[in-house]
Amino acid sequence: MTLWSSNSYIQLRQRDKKAEEILQSVSAFSNAAGGDLFLGISDHGEPKSMEDPLNKEYGAQFRGRSQRQDAYVRELKKWIFENTTPTTALEFNWHEFGEHLILQLRITKAPVPVNLVRDSEIFIRAGATNRRWRPSDAIKAHLQRS
Repeated sequence: MTLWSSNSYIQLRQRDKKAEEILQSVSAFSNAAGGDLFLGISDHGEPKSMEDPLNKEYGAQFRGRSQRQDAYVRELKKWIFENTTPTTALEFNWHEFGEHLILQLRITKAPVPVNLVRDSEIFIRAGATNRRWRPSDAIKAHLQRS
């Protein structure tokens, strides 16, 4: 499966930097107040559209645009659930901005910390970035819940 980033395809595998950022963002938003992740927008905020990658990846299998979108969301959701734990609530919404097709991934706040499966790392949001959860963050979270 591939993701569309600023100007290239991303293979959904553990060593791909952008794919790893998505997992970190799911963990970070889940461990904060929740948030939205937009796929098909560059790091500079420019729409890049997911239409061409969807056609390339799923065009042979699915004729309709909505079928290609559904297939992509199924694979992305499965990949996220296989690589983060515990499972958190995710909502996927497609948007059109002019000629650009964008996928919004809404991530809800989780009741317990969400971590990456491969190394059990936990991430939190720090402004507009993800950062690893430090032991001091864990103590603060525990004290706030008590």
